[in-house]
Amino acid sequence: MIASGQVIKTFRQLRGATPKQVYDGIMSRTNYARFERGTIDTGTENLYLMLRRLNVSLREWYYTLQQADEAQAALLRQLDVLVAQGTQEEAPEPFRQAAKLTSDANARWHLPGMQHRRWLYLAYAAFYAQQQDVNQPNAWLAKLVTLLTEAESWSTGDIEMLYNLLEIAPPATALQLIRRYLALIQQSPELLRYGFIAPGDVLNEGMVAAVRQRDWAIFQALLDEFNRLQMTECHPAPLVFRRVCNLFAAAHTGDEAAWRNCRRC
Repeated sequence: MIASGQVIKTFRQLRGATPKQVYDGIMSRTNYARFERGTIDTGTENLYLMLRRLNVSLREWYYTLQQADEAQAALLRQLDVLVAQGTQEEAPEPFRQAAKLTSDANARWHLPGMQHRRWLYLAYAAFYAQQQDVNQPNAWLAKLVTLLTEAESWSTGDIEMLYNLLEIAPPATALQLIRRYLALIQQSPELLRYGFIAPGDVLNEGMVAAVRQRDWAIFQALLDEFNRLQMTECHPAPLVFRRVCNLFAAAHTGDEAAWRNCRRC
């Protein structure tokens, strides 16, 4: 949803007003900058004062907010179609088109996370342009890996980003990021209550990617993490998948005793 501050910014620019002319005496310069970016909101009284300064009626403001929300929803639907097309066709061009759309949307609305979404689309475009070779240099993937590696804490969007990167990241990079995610969850287990993708699902995706790349060492390292994990998922799929992975590992190594034990568990 478009935030109130982003609509205020639109009207401010249409009126040719400076930020100070809008926020002076209402909020600080720093908070107003965050308000325009959509990262914080403000009270009804403050909003009303800003609208008066910009000579905008409440009805006009609400209509513009509603129209912006509908435009954003249409954009997200269009992005979903392009991503599905690019994935199905294994082609870079739909992802490039999606990246262009996100760039235009970011310039228009300054939506939180839209820039990182653009990097993700460009990373996938490079991945398919390089015949899905994860070991080829991918500058956009590198930017996202650096972002996740250097962040002191992760948000829901960061976990979703990790999940989406596992298919196109080199297996060693995927293992590094998954271990960081598991460490962050261990430090702050309450984060799992706020819509984060569960650890079992992240490990599932990482192990599927390792099998796809035929990287046995990474698969085994992820399986070790999986076996140490206290499962908190509300559905049985990760538990079933963990059993399957242990069976696969036992068969791969020729460990008949482990194979029999896994089949009984």
